[in-house]
Amino acid sequence: LAGPVSGFLVQPIVGTLSDRCVSAFGRRRPYIVGGATVLVLAQVLLMFAKDIGARLGDDESSNSLRGAISVSIISFWCMDLSANCVQGPIRALLADFAPVEQQSLGSAFMSISV
Repeated sequence: LAGPVSGFLVQPIVGTLSDRCVSAFGRRRPYIVGGATVLVLAQVLLMFAKDIGARLGDDESSNSLRGAISVSIISFWCMDLSANCVQGPIRALLADFAPVEQQSLGSAFMSISV
């Protein structure tokens, strides 16, 4: 559910914002870097979800892991949203810089790597 919902909501918004961006780093790069940073932080959060849940009061002996599960769900949604923030500007960056005859090859490589 997270993938389609976040793709439906995030990519058009980020695409519109990146089209209007006037950053010194370019129109697409700030969204790519920001999304990638949030993606890495969300992955680290997911990696330590059980430890964070223990700090929030989870008790493994009674199988009460509500905190860890909540942290996992939140970090998963953050990962999905930030991945969509990265994918849209990367596709647009490809269209901005690649010659027309190389765009299909670049799109194929991008679909494998992203």
